[in-house]
Amino acid sequence: MGNLDDKFYENAVDILNNSGECDFAGKTPALILPKEREGHWREKYSKLLFSKIENGEIKARYLFSLLVAREKILEYPKEDIEKILENWEKVLQYDNLDLRFVNHKDFESCIVGEDKAIITTEPVIDENLEERKRIFNELFESASSNHMEVIEDIRKEVGG
Repeated sequence: MGNLDDKFYENAVDILNNSGECDFAGKTPALILPKEREGHWREKYSKLLFSKIENGEIKARYLFSLLVAREKILEYPKEDIEKILENWEKVLQYDNLDLRFVNHKDFESCIVGEDKAIITTEPVIDENLEERKRIFNELFESASSNHMEVIEDIRKEVGG
């Protein structure tokens, strides 16, 4: 097996394949940032996640850090930023995806499926599923879904 990142995403694929509902928390959202989909297991995970969302095969709650995502977006060339923002707008259209963000980065990236969970600090299947769900729910409930305001702010910032 490869590094810990590979193990995390390998387990993420397993959770996605075996769950009709999932919660995701990541500092940088693979749904929005292309660089977050690079590498064998990240690509496999991202393609599966997109497919399941697009085909209505999963109900997903996805949380990310706006601070980190915005910083990463602004590292791209201007022409790529507009494509990223358009993709962000596109993923907002799925009824089976609840995408939210927080204005900090004080949380662990994780995936909580119906019967399994993983966190990045320990990319093995986590047996403490109920506690992971509770922590995710608390964070998710305090998160924002005011995406269009943020997208327009970024467009203005890069002169789009």
